[in-house]
Amino acid sequence: MNQESSTSSQGSEEKMLGYITNVSPMKNSGSKKYFNFNVHTKSKTKRGVCFSPNKRPTMTNFQNQKVPVKIEHFRTNSSPTGTDVIIHQQTNITSTVLSEEQMFTPVSVPTDTITSLNTIKNAIPEQFVTIKAKVHSLGSVKRITTKLNQVLRKQEGILLDPTGQIKILLWEDQVDSVKDGETYIFKNIRVKDNQFKERYLNPPKNINEYSCTSTCEYEEKLPEAEVIPDTIVEATGNICGIANLSKSKICLVCGTNIIPKNNQNGNCPKCKMIVRIKSCNDDWHLKIIFVTNQKKTLRLSVFNSEFNLLLSLCNLQRSCTEDEITEALLNLDDDLQIEYDAVTN
Repeated sequence: MNQESSTSSQGSEEKMLGYITNVSPMKNSGSKKYFNFNVHTKSKTKRGVCFSPNKRPTMTNFQNQKVPVKIEHFRTNSSPTGTDVIIHQQTNITSTVLSEEQMFTPVSVPTDTITSLNTIKNAIPEQFVTIKAKVHSLGSVKRITTKLNQVLRKQEGILLDPTGQIKILLWEDQVDSVKDGETYIFKNIRVKDNQFKERYLNPPKNINEYSCTSTCEYEEKLPEAEVIPDTIVEATGNICGIANLSKSKICLVCGTNIIPKNNQNGNCPKCKMIVRIKSCNDDWHLKIIFVTNQKKTLRLSVFNSEFNLLLSLCNLQRSCTEDEITEALLNLDDDLQIEYDAVTN
């Protein structure tokens, strides 16, 4: 990558050398048309989006010819998965010649042809891939409560092919869509990374983009699966300490914490709306010291949905004070049976 000026999400100009791959079909977002692509530089691979449909034929030609390009006058945008490249009408994309120092061979993962699991590490987060894999160790269905108090079904399993394994994560209607021990072709399944930078696959919500078709088993021997342990652990014991008990207001639409503007109103940093604070929901958070009957001490985070369960156990209303909550939780006499994530606590 040859970067000659600083990156900015506000539209500062840059120059970058790389290869273009995975140019997607045109898509619509309201009245806007756009398409996605990947750009491979010498240091990393980035996801891109172009809002100028007339540039797609040129970028597709560069992709098919596998020639290096120079991209000038583009924007960047920070996202949870990294920095995205934003191409607009003023962006210039031209073929170029790399010097000996700049030269590299891009490692790309195709979207529409079957890819082996060991090459998934070369994909970028949110990229679609197509794989053939056998389902192994498909777990039981769990119910997860979100920050907006939605209860969602979740199921995890392992996918195997002759080159390795990767975790698959299924949500809601995707649950029970595959069977343990069966082999499938997953077309346009999404590559994702969790908060620990662990790679997994997840079908997209839009089922029109995704398909899962039963197919013949591999004739080659598959590797022994390294079973991913279930991180949800049950424990019985008592709450013996409370810290960081706090309450904030969250947006009614997206569940993001509201930033107070004055006594009446606040800003939602995600929806970009000004909202009336007293109309927003409370979002409680606290940390507890939980001592199990086996004398194991756990320091656990309790979020809003589980906090509501604790209030009901104490026969308290949400309008009670922090002191009342603390006293009631510490005075619970009966043992509590809890489930917690042993990785994140």
